[in-house]
Amino acid sequence: MNRAQRIKADGLKVEPIEFFVPRKPYGFMSSFSRHPVKLIHPFTGKLVEHETGEHRFQAMKATSEKDYDLILNADGPTEAKDLGRSIDLRAGWGSEYGSLCWYVMCETVIAKAQQHPNLLKQLLATGDRALWEDSPVDDIWGIRHHSNYRGKNLLGRSWMYARMVSS
Repeated sequence: MNRAQRIKADGLKVEPIEFFVPRKPYGFMSSFSRHPVKLIHPFTGKLVEHETGEHRFQAMKATSEKDYDLILNADGPTEAKDLGRSIDLRAGWGSEYGSLCWYVMCETVIAKAQQHPNLLKQLLATGDRALWEDSPVDDIWGIRHHSNYRGKNLLGRSWMYARMVSS
């Protein structure tokens, strides 16, 4: 499926907004953007700051406080992602809409938007346009995988959910 076919299949009347690289337009929606997120540490119950959304998302995979803290303190989002791929996953983590990973991402992006008013303003300015994470390699969180557009776009869908509950 190519881009035009995906737009047609999704019934879109206007072009979607695509994001991926943090420093590009709409890059604030990237989990790698340098916008800290404060949320509750699941093992201590204390409010902690996560350097990026990627830190929060990957840390939430952890089954132990030790692994959570290891990821929380990772040196940048790439290291957080790598560490998150090396630990045991929480039960029910999944890779689908409605699995634990989906709810963690929604919580993370809602917190990011609410804690950064300038980002919330940019998000709300997208109106009701579809939001696509244009990852060239991720068919779970992104819309595109290599040259096809068959991805689940869970990150884009998370941001559309955050926009809906924040308006």
